Formats: sequence, structure tokens, C-alpha cells
Amino acid sequence: MVFEEILTRVYLQKNVENHLDICLKASTFDSEDGVPVLRPLRGVSTLHEHCEMEQQTVRLEENYDRQVWELMVALWGNIPGLDVASKYVR
Repeated sequence: MVFEEILTRVYLQKNVENHLDICLKASTFDSEDGVPVLRPLRGVSTLHEHCEMEQQTVRLEENYDRQVWELMVALWGNIPGLDVASKYVR
């Protein structure tokens, strides 16, 4: 039981670190009045990266993270066959 708890903690920590790395890579860094400012880049490529990372993650038990990321991609991600220059895309 203790071994499983340790594995779960290690997994969660690594998972959070991986998601934070994706966020950092998809951001710009500035400074305003001497204060560091982090701004996300526009677009949905980061959303797709998070989802791909979850799809490649091996789970010890059933987890709904992957399904949540896939739902977010389905709702707000790139749609295959949709022209990005379309008037329906903001």
C-alpha cells in the first residue's frame, strides 16, 4: 500500500511538471515596471500538446484526465477539415 502511494505521488508530481513545462514553452516573458510577466501565446496548439501528453501517459489505474483533455480538444481545438481562414474562426 505504501509503495502504491509513493508511486502515485511521484506520478502526480511528474504529470504536473510536464503540464507546467508545456505552459512555459507556449508563453512569452516580459517585464512591466520591473515585475516579470508571463503571457500565453494565442491559438490552440498548447491545448493539443496537453492532450497528446495525456494520451501517451501510462496509468496505474483508470483516470479521467485523458477524457477531460480530449473533450476540451473536441470543444475548443482544431477541427480537421476546417479552414483556419474561415470567417467562423476567430
